[in-house]
Amino acid sequence: MKKIHYLNIEILISTMMLLTIALFAFSQKTLINDFLPMACLMMLGVVGGFILPNILLTWCILFSIVIGASTMMIGIIYLPIIERIILIFVFPVYGLLTLNLKYLIGVRFSALSDRNNVINYIEHVSSVTKLKNRENAVNNYRHYWQAFERIKSNQLAFSITCINWAHSEQYRQINSQAYINTLKQIADCLKKIRMPSENIYYLDDGNFLIISPIFDKLTCDKLTQLTKKQLAEIQFNDANIKHTLQYKFAFEYISNKNKQQFANFDKVERNLKRQLEADIIKEYQ
Repeated sequence: MKKIHYLNIEILISTMMLLTIALFAFSQKTLINDFLPMACLMMLGVVGGFILPNILLTWCILFSIVIGASTMMIGIIYLPIIERIILIFVFPVYGLLTLNLKYLIGVRFSALSDRNNVINYIEHVSSVTKLKNRENAVNNYRHYWQAFERIKSNQLAFSITCINWAHSEQYRQINSQAYINTLKQIADCLKKIRMPSENIYYLDDGNFLIISPIFDKLTCDKLTQLTKKQLAEIQFNDANIKHTLQYKFAFEYISNKNKQQFANFDKVERNLKRQLEADIIKEYQ
């Protein structure tokens, strides 16, 4: 399909303004002052271009040309030929220019909206893992905690799981592209095996966070074992040399009983990091 190239908005508006000035200047030099009919036709073209659907405007333009040509050429009109032609085509020209202007305005607003959506997406979603970031995790945690304040039920609870890809920074220094590919694989694995009701986030430096509604203990254990099993199958591929990865897990259970201990996300995050550090210490013992 042939691409249609449109003038940008600024050039189009400037063209319409210069054309209007030229036509009004011309109308002042004619023997018969046709300023008023010309202004009315311009106004009709602009209004019609903005408010009428494309098909209806097209038919109006065709009818105006046919009727105008018939009246100007066949009827007894005491106007020079050039003035007749101008009056015939004022409405169609302004209608088409305005229609084009309306299209360009729509395109620009759409582009601005898309740009804002892209910026918002970039700010809230990791470009590598396509998972929401820490800010979203903070907001979701706040919503859960506020629910405790509203509902005040001992049955209300949720859990947080932090999964750390151990030594991820070292892998990044070895091969940054392989590091990115591995992060994508981990993220895709978590998206696939975790429950739909769970929220998965990528914090930073190989740290993934999962906020989950409380399942029964058997379901939680099965999910954890399945996660460990699937993650163990992911390998770091550096120039066809594959490395087995290690992971650290940290868990926290939040309920009405301990909600004051974890009144905000920073507190629970520090607790999870301490658990991860303890696992690292055990690794080297």
